[in-house]
Amino acid sequence: MSIAVEPAAPEYVWTADNALMLAPRGIPSATHPVQLHLPGCQEPGGHCLVTHGILASEISITRPKATRALQHHGVARMVSKEGNGTYRLSSLIAAKPIARGTRTV
Repeated sequence: MSIAVEPAAPEYVWTADNALMLAPRGIPSATHPVQLHLPGCQEPGGHCLVTHGILASEISITRPKATRALQHHGVARMVSKEGNGTYRLSSLIAAKPIARGTRTV
């Protein structure tokens, strides 16, 4: 009888494909285009004003895939939904500094 042992892996894994990205374990690779795009459409304070349809058309994926990607990032606490079409990026993936005193994910 053999025992399968999961190799020790870090909680977050750095990958590089024309950009450095912090990706939590368990996030599907199909969500990476969304994660790379969100900091580019970020406003000061970590806010992104984008709908699922606009996000999907900007990165050439279907709307359901954009929705699932945002849900995966929400579970990983990298993106939080603040309202319809308004998301706040975690300081882990925010491209611009988030001011002190503002609530982050």
